[in-house]
Amino acid sequence: MRPKSLEGLLEVIGPHTVAMAVYLFALIHFTFFTNLKRKALWSCLTLTSALTDNLSGLLIRYVSGDFAYLKILSFLALQVSMTYLSLVILVSLIKHRAKAIVLL
Repeated sequence: MRPKSLEGLLEVIGPHTVAMAVYLFALIHFTFFTNLKRKALWSCLTLTSALTDNLSGLLIRYVSGDFAYLKILSFLALQVSMTYLSLVILVSLIKHRAKAIVLL
């Protein structure tokens, strides 16, 4: 199996970066309407892990294969942080919905 060229890597990184940026922008935006403590910390963790996950493919290919561990860790951190923020938003919506129903 031949390693990907720079052009091949950029063809993957480009669309992933755009899609992740839109999704994370919405996710983090909705997070600021919740009662979550340390919103900035979770936002920075999510954005940093997304950026690291996208760029670590270049590091693996052109610097060292040891960056594969960084890619795995950043991917796991991204998934955990996105899941946590999504659950926080969902719980907040359910709580506010219950309050709105009681008020009617």
